[in-house]
Amino acid sequence: MTRLLSDLSTASFRLPSIVSLGKERSAYSRPKEICHFSFDENRNLLLASNAALSKYYPQELPYNLHQGYPDDYTQRNDEEEYLDALLNAIQNEKLEKKPSFVTWRGIMTLIVCTPYQQRDDWELKASLVEGTIYLMQVKQPQAEQDPVNTYYGYKFEASFTGPIDGPSSEPPVVNTNIQYCSVFQAKLSRHNLILGGEVDCIHNDQYCELKTHKVIENDRMESSLRKYKMLKTYIQSHLAGVAYMIFGFKKDQEIVAVKEYKTSQIPVMCADHWNRHVCFNFGSKMTEIQSLECATIPGKEQLK
Repeated sequence: MTRLLSDLSTASFRLPSIVSLGKERSAYSRPKEICHFSFDENRNLLLASNAALSKYYPQELPYNLHQGYPDDYTQRNDEEEYLDALLNAIQNEKLEKKPSFVTWRGIMTLIVCTPYQQRDDWELKASLVEGTIYLMQVKQPQAEQDPVNTYYGYKFEASFTGPIDGPSSEPPVVNTNIQYCSVFQAKLSRHNLILGGEVDCIHNDQYCELKTHKVIENDRMESSLRKYKMLKTYIQSHLAGVAYMIFGFKKDQEIVAVKEYKTSQIPVMCADHWNRHVCFNFGSKMTEIQSLECATIPGKEQLK
């Protein structure tokens, strides 16, 4: 396992034991949204816009996910977007407190999940600008994913959501350029964070995360779901104050069952597999390490 902070300095460290990390309750404050933005179908940034925000609409089951592939599938290019959209969104906001860290929610999820995902390596670029640390992830080589399965995940989101004012009569089209993002402020231990993250939809007037997973056929698969996917989904949802998680369970190319969870109930459900305090206490320790290591990193030029 490799954990690195890079740019002008490199830090490696020993992972504390899970037992030691779980001895105290963690300190992560309730996040407060400060702004939002959308990307349109051509990946144009729309500041202060909820044009891409959608609402959850259940569909009749089983639901065929394969229809539309590949003709109605638009994928955004793989060009690095850095923190540009997030920085543009907050530049005119009057912040209650100066942030210690600014980054994407996905990067903070990666850090916080580390105690239970020790097989996954990561590397971060960290830049200190006027007292705030900006974090980006250095891309790592990844195993090839089945493009059809990737499409199925996006198709579930597109098919089970629609405009806020009512479901569309048009067939769902998958365009991964389109995104709605929330920007929020929270506190982890003594550090103020600004995080930006995609929101899949709203459900019961609150933010909701949508995921797909293979249909559960035995106890081993149930255990794996709770140990791995529910951990990551819970952390990314809890970080952003997302109230609901909805899983679509698929068999072959069909969604055959859908289950709704309240995010707040997940730690109790998964208590035999992980402890959220371990995760957030590790995140607290990591922010301390990053603060120390970034003390010598100058200049905005390091953001790209």
